[in-house]
Amino acid sequence: MRPRGRCPVYSISPVYKTCRKEVNLENLLDRVVLAAEHLTLLVCDSRKLVGKEADTLCKVRGYRGRPVSAFRRVPEGLPGGNPRREVLTWPCKACSMVEECRFYIYSSEESDELDKIAWRARHAVYKARENALEPYKVLREILAGEEIWRLPSDERSKLMEDIVRRLSGRLGTGNRFDVFEEAEVTSERLLLHRRIRESEERQERIMTVREGKPVAVFFGEMHVSDPLLLLTYVGRVENVSIKRGELLVYVGAPNAASRLSNLLFELYLSEWSELSAAVLALEANVDLTQLELKAIDAFQRGTKLAFHELKSAEEGIPKSIEEFKERALAELFGTAPRWPGRWQSWEYTI
Repeated sequence: MRPRGRCPVYSISPVYKTCRKEVNLENLLDRVVLAAEHLTLLVCDSRKLVGKEADTLCKVRGYRGRPVSAFRRVPEGLPGGNPRREVLTWPCKACSMVEECRFYIYSSEESDELDKIAWRARHAVYKARENALEPYKVLREILAGEEIWRLPSDERSKLMEDIVRRLSGRLGTGNRFDVFEEAEVTSERLLLHRRIRESEERQERIMTVREGKPVAVFFGEMHVSDPLLLLTYVGRVENVSIKRGELLVYVGAPNAASRLSNLLFELYLSEWSELSAAVLALEANVDLTQLELKAIDAFQRGTKLAFHELKSAEEGIPKSIEEFKERALAELFGTAPRWPGRWQSWEYTI
C-alpha cells in the first residue's frame, strides 16, 4: 500500500484492493522475502559470521574495477534502478531514499576511516539492541521441542497454561506472557479474553500483559512448528479489564498504517476460525534501533558532505594567492598587472 498520484491509498491487496492491476501474489511474496533476506545480509557483520574469508567471499568487482560488497548488488528477480540519472525512472522515482542510495550503493569512492567507524558503530548498535529480540528468543527456547501447535486447541491451551503457571507469567527477561482462550478482531482492534484462573483467585492477583506495553499475539497454526513463524499480530495493549469473571485485553494498532492488520486479521479469522483459539500474547521490548541508525547515517553523510565542501573551498585558495602575488609584484617591481579585461594593450616600460 502506498500513495500514488491522486489515489491516497494504492493497494493491490485482495483484502483492500483500490486498483485494477492484476498481480501474481505468490511471485510478489517471494520477492518480498528475497528483498528482506538481501537487506538483512546487507547490514550484517559478515566478518563476524564467516570470519576473515568474508572479505574475499562477499566481494565482487564494481565500478572502475574496485572490489565492493556483493550485497550492494540488486539480486536477480528484484527491480533495479539508477538513482544517478537526472530524470529518475521506476523504481527510483517512487523511492524516498534516493540520496541514501546514491551515497551508499552507487558511490565510486574508496572507503576511508570515517566509513569504517560508521559501520563499526552500526554493528555495535545491532549488538546492543538485540535485547529487543530477547523475549522472542526466550519464548522460542521454552516452546522448542513441544508439539504444542499440532495439538487440538483445548489441549494446547491447557499445556500453555501450565507453562505460564510454572513461570509465573514472566520470562527470564521480565516480559510477561499469557494464553487466551479466544480472540476476536474488528476493524478497530483485537480483543483477547480468558477466564480468571483459580490460582489467580487464590492469590488475588492477575498476571497478564500490561496496559501501554507493545505486544505480539501469536495465532496457532497446526502446520507451523516454530512459534516465531506463526501468524502474528503486533500492537499495543490499550485496555485490560475484568467482566463477569472474564479477563478482557484490548490490543490496538500503534499507528494509522498498522490498521491494515485489523482488516487482514478480520479476514483470516472469518476464513479460518480455528486460528482464534488458544492465542499466545507476549510483551515485546521497544526497539530504538532505527533512531540510532538514522543518527549514524546523518553523521556519516553529513560529515562527508562537509568534507567535500571544505575540500572544494581549499582548491580555490591557491589560485587566489597566485593572483595576489602577481598584483603585489606589479606594485613593487613595475611588472604589468594582469587584471582581466582592463588595459589589455597597455605597454609599460621602466
